[in-house]
Amino acid sequence: MRKVFTICFLFFAGLSVYAQNVNPGFDSVFRYNELSLIEITMSESDKQALIFPDDPQANIYYPITIRFKNSLMDETRTNVGIRIRGNTSRNAYKKSFKIDFKEFGGPKFKKHKKFNLKAQNNDPSMLREFLSLYMYRMYKVPAARAHHAEVYINGEYMGIYVNIEQIDDEFVDRRYKNEDGNLYKCHYGATLQNDGQIFWEDLYELKTNEEANDRSILENMVILLNSYEGEELRTNLEPVFDVHNFLRQMAVEALIGHWDGYSYLNNNYYLYEEPISGKVVFIPYDVDNTYGIDWVDRDWGTRNVTDWASHSKVLPLNHRLLAIDDYFEDYCRHMVLLSQTYFTREHLDPLMESLQSMISDAVSKDNYFPYSYTDFLNTLTTAYGGHVEYGIKPYIDTRLSTSGSQLTGYEPFDTTKSGNTASIEVPFSAPIKLFPNPVKQGYFFAITEIYDADIAVIDQVGRQVPVSYFEQAPGEYRLIFDQQPLPGWYLLKVGNTVEKFIVQ
Repeated sequence: MRKVFTICFLFFAGLSVYAQNVNPGFDSVFRYNELSLIEITMSESDKQALIFPDDPQANIYYPITIRFKNSLMDETRTNVGIRIRGNTSRNAYKKSFKIDFKEFGGPKFKKHKKFNLKAQNNDPSMLREFLSLYMYRMYKVPAARAHHAEVYINGEYMGIYVNIEQIDDEFVDRRYKNEDGNLYKCHYGATLQNDGQIFWEDLYELKTNEEANDRSILENMVILLNSYEGEELRTNLEPVFDVHNFLRQMAVEALIGHWDGYSYLNNNYYLYEEPISGKVVFIPYDVDNTYGIDWVDRDWGTRNVTDWASHSKVLPLNHRLLAIDDYFEDYCRHMVLLSQTYFTREHLDPLMESLQSMISDAVSKDNYFPYSYTDFLNTLTTAYGGHVEYGIKPYIDTRLSTSGSQLTGYEPFDTTKSGNTASIEVPFSAPIKLFPNPVKQGYFFAITEIYDADIAVIDQVGRQVPVSYFEQAPGEYRLIFDQQPLPGWYLLKVGNTVEKFIVQ
């Protein structure tokens, strides 16, 4: 659709107050709006050992050659490793895979060390984890990128997969401009109580700086978290833990029904000791059991969001933080804001419908898909049965209806609030990838995570420059100057994000 804009722009007005989104934009690999192709070649004996392992829990890598193709590339790598991945999913008929580009001495692939090809066996829609990661990322919680791919091994179609970005030193470096801090993968039982558990490698698996194994920063945070209450907790904890990131995370977690995370099962999260701020940062992952999927006999569409966390476990991050009135109020107001912006049918329906259409043919020919094709087609509106208690759209409707009554009296999060509380603005800012830069012709391209945004181009003296633009896909724009611009620098404004570029 062609758009010619006539909006006015207040030059630089208020730009400094906007909170920064740590998440990078989609790159040449993680292109959410197209279906990639992954072709794997390996010995037939290794393939059989991979698909039908004697010990499904063994992390045995097999050498492969991998071809990755999308609209931007068609590249092949040798000396790459593959193994099965996951926990309970290792016994599933359709296996999930870990791809390690460096396992046998090869280089990184476009700055990525690993891929996580997830079969999404719990989810007949193949969309829930993508939508959950999307929600976290849009709400400025550090979270992985994802895209769909068709996977072949030795010419056999293994099916449709979701490729999830690996959380590792590269992940934190892309978000925090450093990778020097400790990164912990936190497993089931990691409650962050002060009982010595942070030294248990099976609960807090150190992924960086393993040889030094210095856990003093995390230990200090846990001691402070469990030693103070009220204002004393606020004063002591905020300098060492990113409280407001966690409150935003918890607001998303409660709305999408992510019960398999910290707040209910104390599971599936990372902690990063971010050296620049000196704070420990909470990073969610493995968010496929969401939007109405249930394995523990609970109704996550109606569960009270103001009393979301498990009642049977001591979870200091939930119970102690939300006992502070300001934190509890901010948590509730975040949910109200989300319910008026990103967690809405108006916002999500076009995204999930376009994704379902994009992957439909790939699902129809997937012989490993654990559901019927009809289940897939109906999953946006219909519960599958057993563990899928809601279609995605009815879940959102139910969640909005029940949480709305539960949050009565709370206003949306105050976007001007500062001091001890975080600031979030609507619309959200997000990184822009602009190319070519410098611009030598009369057009250029921009990729961002802001969809259906107002766009403006501003010259050096603050005047708006007439430009027409086309949204080729959600968040991907082609911009054409209505008249040949003069050489010099300009600003591109998408939503509330500004990027500088040069015209030659």
